[in-house]
Amino acid sequence: MVRRRVGTYRASSSTTYGYDGISRLASLSQNFVSGSANTTNGFDYNPASQITGLNRSNAAYAFTGYVAASNSYAVNGLNQYTAVGAGSLGYEANGNLAATGGTSFRYDVENRLVTAAGTLNLNLVYDPLGRLWQTSGGALGKSQFVYDGDRMVAEYDGDTGSLRRRFAFGPGVDEPILWDEGSAMNCAATKVLHADQQGSIVALADCSGTRWRSTATMNMACRVRAIRAGSNIPARR
Repeated sequence: MVRRRVGTYRASSSTTYGYDGISRLASLSQNFVSGSANTTNGFDYNPASQITGLNRSNAAYAFTGYVAASNSYAVNGLNQYTAVGAGSLGYEANGNLAATGGTSFRYDVENRLVTAAGTLNLNLVYDPLGRLWQTSGGALGKSQFVYDGDRMVAEYDGDTGSLRRRFAFGPGVDEPILWDEGSAMNCAATKVLHADQQGSIVALADCSGTRWRSTATMNMACRVRAIRAGSNIPARR
């Protein structure tokens, strides 16, 4: 995370930072027009400056999606999972996941996912620089992406050419700060993004500074999926 001297201000909401005597992040606050939406994280460190504790002032930001589960795992000689519970997993010669849950996957010579077929269906196309350029076959139909360097800044409908959404970034690496839905940038569909100490998006706010969603009420990974170029590509072993 790029160190801010005081804070990051986005429209009418902000993220502010506090540091201890040896310049470690001691507190991180998300601030909105409604005080009940605010939260502050405090951090404890060991002598090696590793975070050992986190204290959160607002329980609305706590992840509540945990569920109890008990699964058995089977592993092959390459230390790849071949079964998780009743589900089986298969791999191709390069070690990429080839099939699971009724869906098969195909990759290009650079080990990038290009096709998912079966229970889930998706086709992916990359530009000459290796960035995800187009997806098709999913619920949204055909999507095409525009970049500023390695940052995805816009998503278009691949069939009609209409602008679906755009994004703006801060000075840090992989630091999205604004998401604008639709073609008009007039605050009506603009959301500003609030990140925690790891850069994970924990809240969205509108232009007036009202918190729109927190991680406890919304799956950010789904709604902000287009910000990062590879976010909709399953990780491979």
